[in-house]
Amino acid sequence: MILSSIRYTTRTFLKTPGFTTVVILTLALGIGANAALFSVADALILRPLPFKDADRLVRVTGDLTKQGIKDVGLNIPELFDLRDRAGLFDEVSGLFPVNANLTQVDEPERIEVQLVSPGYFNLLGVTAQLGRVFGEQDYTPGITEVAVISDSLWKRRFGARPDALGKKVRLDEDMYTIIGVMPADFRHPGRSIQGEVDMWSPTGYVASPFNPKPARVGFPINGALGRLKPGISVAAAQAKLQALSASLQAENPGDYPESRGWTLRLIPLHNDLYGNMRPALFVLLSAVGAVLLIACANVANLLLARAAVRQREFAIRTAIGASRKRIAVQMLMESITLSLLGGAVGLGFAVWSVDLLRTFLPANLPVGPVISINGNVLVFSFVVAVGTGLLFGMAPALQRFDAAYEIMKDQARGSTGDRSRLRSLLVTAEFALAVVLLITASLLIQSYRKLQNVQPGFNADHVLGVTRGLRKGIRGCKADETVFAVLRRVSRTVPVPRGESGDRSYQSPGNGTSNHHCLRQYFQAQRKWV
Repeated sequence: MILSSIRYTTRTFLKTPGFTTVVILTLALGIGANAALFSVADALILRPLPFKDADRLVRVTGDLTKQGIKDVGLNIPELFDLRDRAGLFDEVSGLFPVNANLTQVDEPERIEVQLVSPGYFNLLGVTAQLGRVFGEQDYTPGITEVAVISDSLWKRRFGARPDALGKKVRLDEDMYTIIGVMPADFRHPGRSIQGEVDMWSPTGYVASPFNPKPARVGFPINGALGRLKPGISVAAAQAKLQALSASLQAENPGDYPESRGWTLRLIPLHNDLYGNMRPALFVLLSAVGAVLLIACANVANLLLARAAVRQREFAIRTAIGASRKRIAVQMLMESITLSLLGGAVGLGFAVWSVDLLRTFLPANLPVGPVISINGNVLVFSFVVAVGTGLLFGMAPALQRFDAAYEIMKDQARGSTGDRSRLRSLLVTAEFALAVVLLITASLLIQSYRKLQNVQPGFNADHVLGVTRGLRKGIRGCKADETVFAVLRRVSRTVPVPRGESGDRSYQSPGNGTSNHHCLRQYFQAQRKWV
């Protein structure tokens, strides 16, 4: 029975190539869009992070609850408290991102460096593809002048040559020795300054450029990564952190005024990286789901129209003994076959669109997800295709094919009866879904435009951000003096309508005396037009 139904279905499709092509392409659009977006959701939400014991990885930061400020980071004593007093973690690593000028290579470049605790790579359970990662054996109170570089930097500046190991490079005023190269799929699991971290170096945070006697002042560290001990849940860990926060406030009332409401907060790493993307993904998945429903309604209408044309065929089959069940099963098989063919074409569309979707992902997305058409996406697409076939195939399959004479009488008096009402209902549902999609799209566009105009919290008019250039003989802090001199000269030569006033700010982490503090410097010039 099944083989004969398949043969009959194939002959039917070959007789109407135009109809078959339109249905397959309509379904391919809906199923392909769903498969493409599901591949993104799979990579960002469903798939675990590519690290050891990923479900136990967390980031810890501070909040000022009474001031309404979240995620202010940590200071160095708080990092040590997490390591030594919390009793929650197998490993803890501080995170201190900086920008630095990389020289001693074929072409100077400004790169991002993460200054982390020596156990950073052990915490994540990752190893180098070339050389080694640093560990506790590389500990020094200040910054150990060894470096692990990214695969991207290795290929970009060293031509993927193995002899990059042991090579010395200059970061601002200091020399670092490359000891390892990370795999191509490894990225720092956290926020970054300029999109991608290219170098990691270990530090103990208690010597130059950091204060040898760190104080509970400010929040210079961008939180801490930690791996919870086995058996400790996130909720239990957060409760213990609340108790630790209360103890620290009681011990250091001057550093933690009650008016600020300071407290430690723990965030599962997966939520920290991708949690804010979930609402947007769910909205997009709902939208493409509605598109698929519209496609189903379209195809159901086409099948109903086609069933009207095939009335004589069904009447003859009924007259020679075919049961209503047999005809309904045949029509459902045709629907599912069309849907599976549409799903196959849609997967080709999804493969192409996945590359396009990657270009729309944020440039600084942490832990660059591997978005691909994998087994999960294939299973999802198959389920969607079969479900879609059943959904749009039900309408024609549930028609009355009881007896030939009834169908003939309906044809003779030109009655469309139930089919007309059902087709009208499908058209109405299509229209309603389309209106919902249009309204949703309009609201999203308005929200996007409003976000583009959100004030940053300060007067951004005539504010210039200046990045110093890289020239031979001008490096580190001396480069800033050169920038200041150039800007002063420009401000004297550029005519200013109705007068001007200027302001500049300069910031660097730490208060050490060595040139390490030149790793991270910012300069801002503001011209206030009167």
